[in-house]
Amino acid sequence: MVPMKEVLPLIGYIRGGCSPLGMKKNYPTFFDQAILDLDTVNISAGL
Repeated sequence: MVPMKEVLPLIGYIRGGCSPLGMKKNYPTFFDQAILDLDTVNISAGL
């Protein structure tokens, strides 16, 4: 985990608005292989 004071400079979002999807910077995102067994996956990328 990144210390709270480093979140905004690091990713460009305030704490609480940090989702690995739709980020301003390109960070690797990983999903569990079990996701392949699902017909539909809903993902919230924040507001």
